[in-house]
Amino acid sequence: MLADLLWFLGAKQQYNMQKAQGLAGLIGILSVVFFVWKWEDWFYPAFDKIGLIDIAENTGLVSELDVLTVINVIAFIFFLCLFFACAAFSLILIGSLFMLLGSSKLGKALLMVALTPLFLVIALFTKVSARESTVHTVYNKDPKLRTLLSRYRELDNIDMLFNLYIHQCKREDHTFVFSKKENWNHEDNAETFLNRALSSVRHDTNWLLAYHKALKKLYILFPNPLPRIGSRAFDEGYQGDGLYGFLSHANNSIDWLAPVSQEKVEYFVPALPIDIAWNGEKIHLKADTLQKIEAINVYDWMDIYYLRGSDIQNFYQSVLNSNNEVPTVLKRAHLAFYLLQIAYKENDEHVTQEIKTFLERCKNVPEGETFYPIYAADVQNEIINHAKSGEAWAIRWFNEVN
Repeated sequence: MLADLLWFLGAKQQYNMQKAQGLAGLIGILSVVFFVWKWEDWFYPAFDKIGLIDIAENTGLVSELDVLTVINVIAFIFFLCLFFACAAFSLILIGSLFMLLGSSKLGKALLMVALTPLFLVIALFTKVSARESTVHTVYNKDPKLRTLLSRYRELDNIDMLFNLYIHQCKREDHTFVFSKKENWNHEDNAETFLNRALSSVRHDTNWLLAYHKALKKLYILFPNPLPRIGSRAFDEGYQGDGLYGFLSHANNSIDWLAPVSQEKVEYFVPALPIDIAWNGEKIHLKADTLQKIEAINVYDWMDIYYLRGSDIQNFYQSVLNSNNEVPTVLKRAHLAFYLLQIAYKENDEHVTQEIKTFLERCKNVPEGETFYPIYAADVQNEIINHAKSGEAWAIRWFNEVN
């Protein structure tokens, strides 16, 4: 009796399975019939609109012979199924391998080493794409920004980004102030602004920004109390005769001859090369903490700007806090300013016209005499070192003080 019941149960299951398969087959047959019936009315226009018909004809899938077209379609479907089957098998195999490797510490380490090159390539590609294309993508979406982009599109990339940065500051900061320093406007030119003494080389951030057209580089220009003659005395890389190479610089200068043609005027200031870039959201300035200070002539082919605002002030402060060479070079410029006036006297019988011009102009440097007490101790230490080296001017200074 129990055996009969089990036989009837098995037969019932077989019937249900055959019924489900038959129903699925019947649905498939009816679907094919419906597809063929409505091919011209529904399916052909839809496939033609999305371009599948053209693709099929161009790839040779559709032939003039109907039988050959059917064979091509069946072969295409077969290879498509085969492709998906192989892809699924590969994914299962790779997934199993990852699970096997991930189950041990050694496996995890090997897996990370194997995938590191892939991650590096993806990261590099993402970074380059964001830097080169995002700024254009974002600006092209906004009509006003698109106009700005078109206005500066012909400029060098750094010059373009800097001009866009100025407009960005205008939009985002109501306290932002901007002006261009014309070199030959004697009322408010770059030299007049930068030729001054500082009360503190570690706190003053009243600087200028400049785009050097010949070098295609962006610079911060720092104040320099030294007049034109001898303005390069802060530069340790400058080799010349005299204290801080002053005599060589003075002898090569024609500044004391008047009038001086524009292309021959030289006034050197400490300058720090900086970068400007798109970070994925906005344009920002950045500086390398190990970047060295250069000596730049403000009368070179440059556009010089005065910028003030929250963003630019934060950037200036970060430069002052992170690059130790900035206060060091600014301090050297001030020590040279005071020491050269001590080393070369107007009443010296060997004084030249260049030196006389230098000393006369030192008297007119804003806050030069006022801030001397701030640097007096460092100046005296420098004189002591020069006196120990046997330099006559330093020894003479001590005799006069005593």
